[in-house]
Amino acid sequence: MSSTGTRSNNNALLTAMYRFMLGWYYLPEVSDRHFRMAMGALADGALGGAYNTQNSNNPAQARLSLSVDPAVRLDWDFHVGRMPLTLHYAAAMPLVGLAFSPNYGQSYYEIFSQGNYDHNIVVTSPFSAPELHQMIAVDLRLWKHTFTIGYLGDIRQMKVNNLKYHHYTHGILLGWRL
Repeated sequence: MSSTGTRSNNNALLTAMYRFMLGWYYLPEVSDRHFRMAMGALADGALGGAYNTQNSNNPAQARLSLSVDPAVRLDWDFHVGRMPLTLHYAAAMPLVGLAFSPNYGQSYYEIFSQGNYDHNIVVTSPFSAPELHQMIAVDLRLWKHTFTIGYLGDIRQMKVNNLKYHHYTHGILLGWRL
């Protein structure tokens, strides 16, 4: 969830987005005791929307997409002194997907009330929707617990129906496992 305002504070954009990724990885024979590489695929989905508080023709915008993403994950176990560490890197990019997008100048009233569909469900590819999801993290094992610290980067872009969408997330990943 986010809220963005203008400098004069007379307008705001409220957004909410729920993203989910569900995947399967295959561990090939190149893995050994200290280095593991896994390859697989993810189902990557998004559901959300945006609301512009300034009065306009379309103050609310829905966001809905689903894609299939090839993915890779690398894990490396090593030691610094006596402390065991694990370095993780994971990346995924969509290969093909579907997204909902109104056409430029088309209102939601036209789509849903009048049934004026105009290619609103579009096929996406790396050319129309270049995206990259990546994570790099380090696991520290202390006192029978594992603590994780890392970086999570999510770059989402789409250009369909003469509309552009950009969403960039750069976050700090903190975790704790028993």
